Amino acid sequence: MQQLAKTKQLLAFLQNFATLRRKRVTAYGSGDKVLWLADLPSDLPSGWTDACRSAFSAEKPDEIPELWLEVRKKRRPEPPPIPEEIKPWLPDDFLDKPEEYALKSTEDLFDLVQGKTNSGTKRNAPKSQPNRRDWPAAEKLEQVWLEYLVNQWEPWAKEFRIWREVQQLYEDVDFMRRRLEEAEERYELVLAVGLLQWRDPAGVTIKRHLLTAPAEISQDAVRGVLTVTPAASFDGFRIELDMLEFQHRPDLGPVKDELEDLLEELDVRAWDKARVGKILRLIANRAASDAQVDENAWRPLWEG
Repeated sequence: MQQLAKTKQLLAFLQNFATLRRKRVTAYGSGDKVLWLADLPSDLPSGWTDACRSAFSAEKPDEIPELWLEVRKKRRPEPPPIPEEIKPWLPDDFLDKPEEYALKSTEDLFDLVQGKTNSGTKRNAPKSQPNRRDWPAAEKLEQVWLEYLVNQWEPWAKEFRIWREVQQLYEDVDFMRRRLEEAEERYELVLAVGLLQWRDPAGVTIKRHLLTAPAEISQDAVRGVLTVTPAASFDGFRIELDMLEFQHRPDLGPVKDELEDLLEELDVRAWDKARVGKILRLIANRAASDAQVDENAWRPLWEG
């Protein structure tokens, strides 16, 4: 038993010595690919609930405790066909890339045609173009356009915005997967919780997570599904303090056993705000008398 204790002390000494020699990384940089859980698609409609799943947002996370994230590639919705009589009055870029207008309001889109019928000018418009001197024809065009926008465009645009959000998430996760496959020895994938934001006495901004664990991405190429789960090497979350100068690191020795018990109890359940909060408060209260923990914060409290 005595020999075991000495071995542990030696390992701890070597780890601290190696940390001192390593360059301090105080915040995430341009070389880091960070995916914030706060940016995951939320409140998805019934037809899209399988597009993104995560224990962090599930109503019953205990049923999927290791499913940190699952994102499914969905078919891109095609825009509804535009009435032929309206096409001559629309800008060419709208006809070529309608998806670029998906964020615009119905009022703005209505003006695309209304402004042309008011002025009676449009490139490539038919010679018999209607204008305000031909009220019935102009009003008919505007009515057709408005009905199209309300009944067909708006439902499509709403679905397209959802698709784009899910697709962006899929591409971000797939980018990470490819990086790991191409150079696993250079990159590490982790799930991190407990963002520390602090300016040290030297004015250096600290913006790194206190709890991290190794993760892995698996791909079902047939179904187009990417899944993020604990890595095969997962043996619990670890406490990261190397972003701090040595003299600013809290002395966790007196609460070491308690922290180990809490981390073992946490296991893969980083989505459990109550358990994570206990660990973070213990670290924060050992660090400084004015340190605060916000268990409900999903985004950085301040930028920079």
